[in-house]
Order: sequence, then structure tokens, then C-alpha cells
Amino acid sequence: MQSHRSGCYKVKVCETLKRTLGFTVRILFSIILIAVLAYHIGSADILAQIKAVRWQIIAITVAILSSSVLFVTPRWAAILTTLGHSVPAIALVRSVFVGFAFNQLLPTGFGGDVFRVWRARQLGVPTDIAVHSVLLDRASGVFISFVGAIVLLPWISGAAGRPIAGIIGLTALAGIF
Repeated sequence: MQSHRSGCYKVKVCETLKRTLGFTVRILFSIILIAVLAYHIGSADILAQIKAVRWQIIAITVAILSSSVLFVTPRWAAILTTLGHSVPAIALVRSVFVGFAFNQLLPTGFGGDVFRVWRARQLGVPTDIAVHSVLLDRASGVFISFVGAIVLLPWISGAAGRPIAGIIGLTALAGIF
């Protein structure tokens, strides 16, 4: 009995150490990336650009990006449920937020999707269903964006906007089909 308890304790210590090490590696990687960018671009230029940005614009941007989780999470949860794996939406919220962060911070546009697949796997979803759910979620988001662009086309104003509206509309329709 005593050895079983010490074994469980060792596993918990190993898991905690593994999480701490992973977090530390991510932080160090981020710091190194920022340092490399600052070296190549120049820290004075970066600071000048940061000072030029108004905090209100940043606050609005963060609010808009954060509110999109209110649309993505229920959509993803519905897709998972349709595919036969019901996962509570609250468990998916963190995954969506972290996925958004990866999409914003990594040089690829699909790092967040990879994270969401990995997280869905942790929540008990089989790998093939996790991959399909994220791909379907991404595709449905693109479809909704196309439909939104088509719906908003009539409000493009000015003579120059009319030909552009037609091109955008035809491109969006072609993208849907």
C-alpha cells in the first residue's frame, strides 16, 4: 500500500514537472522569437510603431477578436455533437481562445487548428473525428464569411464600389460552390 502511494506521488510530480517544463519552453521560445525580430527589425522602429497605436484601437480589436469565441465555440460543439461526440461547450472555450492565440502568434494560419485537434483528443474525441470537426468548423466559418460578404455587398457605395462589388460577389459565389 505504501509503495502504491509513493508511485502515485511520483506520477503527479512528473506530470507537474512536465507541465512546468513545457510552459517554460514556450515562454523561452516566445522570448527568443521576439528578440530575433527586434534584432532584425530594430527595437527603435518597433517602439515607435507601438507608441503610434492608440490604446482604444487595441481595446476594440481585442474585444472583437474575443467576442468571436461566442460564435466559434457553439458551432464547434454542435459539429462535434453531430459527429457523435458531445463535449460541453465550456470545455471548448479555452481551446478556442488558445487556438486563436496560436493563429495570431505563429507564422502559420493553422497552428490554432492543430491545437484544437490536440485538445479535442484530450477531451476524449477520437483523432479522426477531432480532425474532421476542426476542418468542418473552419469550412463553415469560411462559408459564413462568404455569405456575409454577399449580404453586405449592396451597401458598398460610390461608382467605383459597384464594379468591385460585382467582382467580390462573383468571387464569393464561386467560392461557395
